[in-house]
Amino acid sequence: MSSDPLWEMMMPENVEGLARSIPGAAETMTFWRHEWRIKSASGVVK
Repeated sequence: MSSDPLWEMMMPENVEGLARSIPGAAETMTFWRHEWRIKSASGVVK
């Protein structure tokens, strides 16, 4: 299973923050939580 579809739907201005948040949680083995916006196939931003 690939996460590529999720990354492709993500709003460009949210990609960097999300990408930075994942390794930090993995390194410290802490709960990971991050909010970001996506653009659905119909063009709706959620």
